[in-house]
Amino acid sequence: MTDQLLDQVTAVFLPDVHSLGFAIVHHQESESFGDALVIAQAGDVRVRITRDRDQIIVYVGSTIEPETWFDIDDLARLLGLPTGSVPIGTDVSAVSRATAAFLLAAWNQLTEVLSRPQFPETKRAVTALARARFSNMFGKSK
Repeated sequence: MTDQLLDQVTAVFLPDVHSLGFAIVHHQESESFGDALVIAQAGDVRVRITRDRDQIIVYVGSTIEPETWFDIDDLARLLGLPTGSVPIGTDVSAVSRATAAFLLAAWNQLTEVLSRPQFPETKRAVTALARARFSNMFGKSK
């Protein structure tokens, strides 16, 4: 199966963030439901664009702790930026362009909060924001 996610991320996302130095560092696809992921990186900033059952979802992380990923909206909240600018949806091109626009607009802040000195505090703060969002959506857990 030709992976349209990789093709579209390469064709749409990478040219839009070329000035930041992003390159694809990992790609994986599954036979199940057409799921796939692409990880792009520039410096310490990593972006994971995931197709999960046809929904395109974006996460941002750091090379400091490669297994930790933040929901892009939670990171936007931390930075005091509008949320919802990167939609979850089925249109890879639209999500890729919105992700690129977010990265370009927030690049200086992102590189700071995802740097080695700031990362532990960023992780604590974004985790707290994610928990609060979860509680607001689903009620407090017991």
